[in-house]
Amino acid sequence: MSEPKQKSRLWLRILLGVSLSLNLLVVGLAVGAVMRLGGPDGMRPPPSSLGSALFRAMPREHRSEMHQKFRDRRSDKGKAKIKDAQAVAALLRAVPFDAAALTEALKKQKQDRDAFFETLQVSWLERINLMSDAERSEYADRLENMAKHKRKWSDRKREGN
Repeated sequence: MSEPKQKSRLWLRILLGVSLSLNLLVVGLAVGAVMRLGGPDGMRPPPSSLGSALFRAMPREHRSEMHQKFRDRRSDKGKAKIKDAQAVAALLRAVPFDAAALTEALKKQKQDRDAFFETLQVSWLERINLMSDAERSEYADRLENMAKHKRKWSDRKREGN
């Protein structure tokens, strides 16, 4: 009598295991889609900007060089970002609320971000100045091709294809 019970339990365990696997797959796909495409109402990442296109159109060796230049700064920025978030959170919780202090904290964060982008721009311009006329022309061609490709992809996406 115990033999048929064990067979039915084994079959049930296999079925539950397959069901769990499929559920995890669906959840993983949903989380991946949200991370890639953004969430609801303004949680989407900003559209690709000219700045990122300027970087992506660079030859691989130049991108690698520029990326290496800012890799250390990025890890430091990650720590600063946590500190900034904690400081803003503390200002939001403060009683009484100090709007001026929060405004100053946000201004400082914006100044830091602007300084970082200014450094990126200077580095990019230095790289452009080192290019020959032919290299700059090839670079401009890649940049235009990227813009055309992006627009075609966006148009297909909007049409639902």
